[in-house]
Amino acid sequence: PEQVEKFLNDLVNRLKSQRDADLTTLRALKRQEESSEELHPWDISYFTRVHKATLGVDEGELQQYFPLDHVKGQILDIYEELLDLKFLKVEDAEVWHPDVECYAVMPANDSNLDNAIGYFYFDIYPREGKYSHQCVYPLRPSYNLKNGQRVKPACVNIGNLSRGTDGKPSMLRFREGTWNELQLSCDLILTRLMFI
Repeated sequence: PEQVEKFLNDLVNRLKSQRDADLTTLRALKRQEESSEELHPWDISYFTRVHKATLGVDEGELQQYFPLDHVKGQILDIYEELLDLKFLKVEDAEVWHPDVECYAVMPANDSNLDNAIGYFYFDIYPREGKYSHQCVYPLRPSYNLKNGQRVKPACVNIGNLSRGTDGKPSMLRFREGTWNELQLSCDLILTRLMFI
């Protein structure tokens, strides 16, 4: 908890001036449209879109800044730092399709796969017959057997991100770059149940 609080407070402090500038812009847009500067939570999304339209933001142009492999690596690094973990790619894992990657979730100071906390799989490219929604499915919960042995949890992050073409890397749209599903995967992996 202390490490999470430290991380979040540092983030808030770094972004405060930009947040304040953005809110000033959104208030000005609201004043032009409604003669009021009071922003409600439901106003933020709308006036953000209004602001983007005035800037001529081209989602396609932004993609060049979000190569999938880089974004994935950076997000994994953030979660490692935030949760004091290590994610090790398991090269010889049994998977249901060649595109699927398996990661062992490890204590930060340990690389012995026998000590894995749990596992998550990335199944992030579309294919025929695959579920087409971005989501996380639990494959196996964490629990203790009657003999006290712990069953390690596993889950899969299912996505439908575009794969690279013609030797070029896969590029994400801006809204695909947050990977909220990794947070859900971590919730599933780090939850410890006594019994199911």
